[in-house]
Amino acid sequence: MNKVIGNLYERNNKYQMMIHYYDAAGRRKSRSRSTGLDYKRCNKKQANQMLEELLNEYRNAYSLDAVAEKIYFEDYLEKWMERIKKEVRANTYETYRAQMDNHVLPYFRQKRILLRNLKHRDIQQYYNYELEQGMSASSVKKYHANIHKALDEAVRDELIPANPSDKAIFPKKQKSKINPYTAEEAEALFKAVSGTKMEVPVKLATMFGLRREEVLGLRWSAIDFSKRTLTINHTCVLVGNAAVNVNRTKNESSNRTLYMTDEMASYLKCVKKQQREQQLIQGEQYAFTGYVCVDEYGQQLHPNYISERFREILKKNGLRHIRFHDLRHTCASLLMNHGYETADISKMLGHSTITTTVDIYGHIDEKRMRNIAKKMNDILAV
Repeated sequence: MNKVIGNLYERNNKYQMMIHYYDAAGRRKSRSRSTGLDYKRCNKKQANQMLEELLNEYRNAYSLDAVAEKIYFEDYLEKWMERIKKEVRANTYETYRAQMDNHVLPYFRQKRILLRNLKHRDIQQYYNYELEQGMSASSVKKYHANIHKALDEAVRDELIPANPSDKAIFPKKQKSKINPYTAEEAEALFKAVSGTKMEVPVKLATMFGLRREEVLGLRWSAIDFSKRTLTINHTCVLVGNAAVNVNRTKNESSNRTLYMTDEMASYLKCVKKQQREQQLIQGEQYAFTGYVCVDEYGQQLHPNYISERFREILKKNGLRHIRFHDLRHTCASLLMNHGYETADISKMLGHSTITTTVDIYGHIDEKRMRNIAKKMNDILAV
């Protein structure tokens, strides 16, 4: 018996189409749709053509259903990845692809679970496995987001009755410990990187509280020396091991304009002049990319280079170990400890909400809170 059949009928002087089919669970269902064609004035042949097109639409959908009888979960994920390739940005797709190829697909290929037989305990076991292997809870949640999207689509296609990943349980996200430098440590770091390829990235991250991808994505065209501003609207992100430049920031609030002092403007002008001189020395070997953080051949610095070289410099110079990202925290903590308003710091860092800033740096306010308590005691003696 055909899974999908249909017929025409009249309703309110219009041709109506009625489709009868069986869903993935074998339940008989019916759907009606109007042709919009006048029952008395229009040719029935035109209505039949519309009915046939609708029948083909449903039959194509149920070719998926036939495949679902034998499709394994990992194979369905592959098909889902192909479908979304045109719907997301290229760098986003590459991130998804890396997650699937390096973690999700290898795990489920060993399990060989049919899509129809996938249970929430199978998903939970995978998440637990990754956590046991040392993956952070936040990373597991990112993987979950794509698994959930894929299974939601399987539900919409009526390949499965419900999304088994809905019931997944995650551990509470551990708050990342920030590890900023003091002003003295930051000055020692500046001396250590002086004259190296790390000098500019370190100073930009520390002075403006920039993320690594914002530092590497900064272009000379985003710096206005007359207005003393630099605009953060372009980033260099790491996708797998590849550096990808994108015309966007982490979120809308991260797209921001920051102000430079005369001293910082002069410093960056010197950097730009040095790059032009280097271009004359290297000749055709120099590739002018337009980025601020480049090597001696004008090539944009790679995110992995920044992180690895930063560790080497700290170790070589006997400086306390921190991450490159902690330079952003250094900027924020120094400003906060010198009495600057949290709202202003939040805007400078490009946080989506002031709550984010308070959540990350609230403990740094301790000294200021003590001073407030002392002041209140002076005003109103207990």
